[in-house]
Amino acid sequence: MRKTVFTLLILGLAASSPALDLGTAAPAKGPANRVNLPATRQGGDTIQDAITINLPYIDSGTTAGFAHDTDEACPYEGSDSPDVVYTFTPATDMIIAVDMIGSAYDTKVYIYDSNLALVACNDDYYPDYTSKIEEAAVLGGESYFLVIDGYGGEAGDYELAVGEIGTIPECPIDCFNQGIVEDEPTIADDRIDLHNGGCDVDPINPPIQTLQYQLFCGKTGYYSDNGVPSRDTDWLVYSVTETGIFTFTIGAEEPTLAAILSPTECGSATVIQDYTIEPCDHQTVTLNLTPGSEIWVWIAPVAFWEGDTYEYDYVLIPEGVLAVESHSLTSIKGLFH
Repeated sequence: MRKTVFTLLILGLAASSPALDLGTAAPAKGPANRVNLPATRQGGDTIQDAITINLPYIDSGTTAGFAHDTDEACPYEGSDSPDVVYTFTPATDMIIAVDMIGSAYDTKVYIYDSNLALVACNDDYYPDYTSKIEEAAVLGGESYFLVIDGYGGEAGDYELAVGEIGTIPECPIDCFNQGIVEDEPTIADDRIDLHNGGCDVDPINPPIQTLQYQLFCGKTGYYSDNGVPSRDTDWLVYSVTETGIFTFTIGAEEPTLAAILSPTECGSATVIQDYTIEPCDHQTVTLNLTPGSEIWVWIAPVAFWEGDTYEYDYVLIPEGVLAVESHSLTSIKGLFH
């Protein structure tokens, strides 16, 4: 029994809005939308005429009209998109991030060292297929090349921000040794999540974890499934109170998606609302739902990770748990900073 890609439309959005992908596996990408725009000059056309920049650096431009010189599998290959090139030399050893959020096409981004060995790359980080290299270690005094590329033949306007991130902040989740702690086995490659993998595992008898109004500490993360970049998805079921008001606070150590689904059937479930939780942050959500009904809460990482397998923590706190746990809302929110 293999996992499936489970995609639902978000209720209330226009038909042109992208569907929220609730699946575990990175989706296969279809044909690229090819565009031909007038070329402007920002990044250089090739490695040989790369534009020199200093960090931090913010720029915008277009790849349209330039030549296709480079391609990397991140994990998709075979692209003939035009690309542009920057070069930089860090003053000291540092960890940098490259963010292309806000770009207008399906981007790819690579970092090479002076010998043109690949240091880091990313294709799809954000749901709209724009790219982000979360962290890449670079050495002071060494030269590097930064290539802005596209998937397939796509090209267009891009936004670029690159700079040092230093030490990655840590925000470990503390459940006060109370509530429910997810007892799912540690995430590993080529896994089948029979604990709470939901409709991604079996659309007929989905494994869903049932919860009461208790503080819940869960784990999610990234792995490889037969070489395909994949993520752990957790499917949780809650009963709505007689008031019909469902309120919860969710926080996570890394960028995380949460969605509310109803009805609780794989074939007809619809995303009522979805949320993005930034790392070391939290969101409090209140929804008016059918009194006494059941809903699914779906949780997963934002991206389909292309690196090593690992997991991280999140916490979900429904309204009403505070009196049971004997902790103030202020102290619980303090977990997420």
